Order: sequence, then C-alpha cells, then structure tokens
Amino acid sequence: EAKFDGQILVDDKLETLSNKFYQLAFAHSSYLINIRHVEKILGNEVYLDNGECLSISRTYQKEFRKIFTKSIAEKY
Repeated sequence: EAKFDGQILVDDKLETLSNKFYQLAFAHSSYLINIRHVEKILGNEVYLDNGECLSISRTYQKEFRKIFTKSIAEKY
C-alpha cells in the first residue's frame, strides 16, 4: 500500500470532504484528521500513527470521539 505523509491542496471545502469521506473527521475548524491513522485519544489530544500529536477543539471533541469509537467497532 502506498503511503503518503504530508499535505494535499484541494478545491473542496473541508465540510464537503468530511461528507464525502467518512474516515475524515473534524478535530478543529481548520483541519480534518483521517481516523484510520489515530492510535489513541487522551483528553483533547489525538496521537497519530506517525507520532504526531494534534489537539481537538472543544467544539469537535464529542463528535470526533463518536466517529473514532464507531471506526473501532467496525474493525471488530
């Protein structure tokens, strides 16, 4: 499987992308996170499989956790 670790510039709005791709979830109004790369969530921080740590804003915490939990349940 090809691996990409970086940024992609797109013309679509983030809202449109999150609706098109169920694995993308808002963690902040300015960025989406691919749920498939989340290793764990501690408090308001998301730890990714590349070692990066990102913050989840209060606005998106509940929904982000819901999407993450659903993705884990679908794996098993």
